[in-house]
Amino acid sequence: MERIAVILGKMNKGGVESVVLDKNIDHSRYQFDFYVDKNSTSIDYSGITELGGRIFLIPPIKKYFNFKKVLKFYLKQGKYNIIHAHLNTLSFLVLKIAKKLGVTIRINHNHTTSNAKEIVKHIIKILLKPFANLYVTDRCACGEHAGKWLFGNKEFDRGNVKIINNAIDCDRFKFNQCAREELRNEWGMQDNYVIGNIGRFVPQKNQKFLLKVFNDCLKINPSARLVLVGEGRLKHKLIKKAKKYKIYDKIRFVLPRDDVEKLYSAFDCLAFPSIYEGLGRVVIEAQACGLGCVCSTDTPREVKLTSLVKFVKRTHYRTWIDSILKCTCDREHDFSLDFISRGYNIQKESLKLIEWYDELFEKHAAYVRNALVWC
Repeated sequence: MERIAVILGKMNKGGVESVVLDKNIDHSRYQFDFYVDKNSTSIDYSGITELGGRIFLIPPIKKYFNFKKVLKFYLKQGKYNIIHAHLNTLSFLVLKIAKKLGVTIRINHNHTTSNAKEIVKHIIKILLKPFANLYVTDRCACGEHAGKWLFGNKEFDRGNVKIINNAIDCDRFKFNQCAREELRNEWGMQDNYVIGNIGRFVPQKNQKFLLKVFNDCLKINPSARLVLVGEGRLKHKLIKKAKKYKIYDKIRFVLPRDDVEKLYSAFDCLAFPSIYEGLGRVVIEAQACGLGCVCSTDTPREVKLTSLVKFVKRTHYRTWIDSILKCTCDREHDFSLDFISRGYNIQKESLKLIEWYDELFEKHAAYVRNALVWC
């Protein structure tokens, strides 16, 4: 049995965690140890430990010297042959430590891109991109767009970037009429047209733009309501903006929750105006629920698994209003086959990940046998 160190930032119940914790994985072959920020608010302790995994709380990478000290200490104890880092442009810092410790297989897994409108963040990412291919033995990404952005077209076209889709459990996200009625009653929106958005309150997710759009949606459909699900540093600014528009009483701010699947059932439209995305997992989840989605054209086209997704340029303001208010849902169709054919079924992707690990151990077999020096 081989233990794999999965290095994350803040843990959330989705993405890679869902894939490696899938019940279809043979955990007698691979066990996963999660290294997460100690200030994470959504750690799946029971799900991880029940499957034999372990959780190590470490300082955020922004506090690099403390981060390095604690991470190095734990990695030494674990004596891993494989490190799977999910810190995007910052993963090279982890993999540098791993290389010095003699870790044989060092994976850089990218989940994001960038946009020049986030000036400081964009500059930092661009400056860090050249380091993405340092200290790695293998590369991975959540999609083609993210893979090419970080590792470059040449590495991608050479087949040096493995794509592991952020797949989901389709059964979990199927439409649920009871959940719909329960939440809409809780929000006092039983008979309203409910527009939903799920994401951190940060510039990337562009909720400020959505508030402006929603303000004009209300002029056409006064029964429209907006539910913003998330948390982040821009929350107070969004509340202030909503009050300025005098629409605060038409908006519900909801904290992130474990039963996110119920939210999609309660919405009539998912509005997703991000200025950039590595993929856009919530759009994938929404489609499994038969929920119509209106996305910015800055969202990778890979998220369009069904006809429920419409892409709109952020500059086409009136089209956003019209598309949101005329959003089409399909609550009767079972989209499982669509997801399987496009590679977004979690059971299939989990097995693909394990098969890839098998290939990596075979490829690096000689080095794994000789990895005896830990410094």
